[in-house]
Amino acid sequence: MLGWASVAGAYLLVLPWFGVISPVTWLATSTAWLYLIARPSAAAVALAITRRWGLAALMCVLVVVAATGLRSIGTTQLTPRSHFHHHRSDLAALAAEYRRGSITGFTDLPRRMRWLSADGRAHAQCWTVDRARDRKQCVLYLRIWQNWRAESGVGFAYFSEPPVPEVYIATASGDLGVPAYELGDGWWWIE
Repeated sequence: MLGWASVAGAYLLVLPWFGVISPVTWLATSTAWLYLIARPSAAAVALAITRRWGLAALMCVLVVVAATGLRSIGTTQLTPRSHFHHHRSDLAALAAEYRRGSITGFTDLPRRMRWLSADGRAHAQCWTVDRARDRKQCVLYLRIWQNWRAESGVGFAYFSEPPVPEVYIATASGDLGVPAYELGDGWWWIE
């Protein structure tokens, strides 16, 4: 019973409270699933050693049920796609604010999204991509990670129109990144 309560607590309390898929939320969900599977497994072994076959079989059934639950629900993943899908509605609202012109320069993210960005901010950036026509490509960038010397970084970027091939995004003070792959709704992963 405690195992199922820990899984429910990880998904219904810890994950919504932190609001992002982070090492903390990954640890909470993974530990809950590990406990849920390991505890009845250990009990099944202990019961089998004492030749209490009926209870050992019951514990094995609980392990199979827990493993099936883990396989169908899974733990939180620390990937750009999982971050995007977990925050899709939040990112859509942020993109709508950006399109309205409410976000220029640096702006603090809402509390729920603050942990998603390394500095807790969204960065609006523009570059001239066609000097003859004075055409600019603008982007809203969320820095997910940068190294300690600010020489390289990665993150999410929102493009209101598809990115041009020669667009570069300042991912850190000393690094320019390019769109690696599209996540959906105008959001791209930048490396």
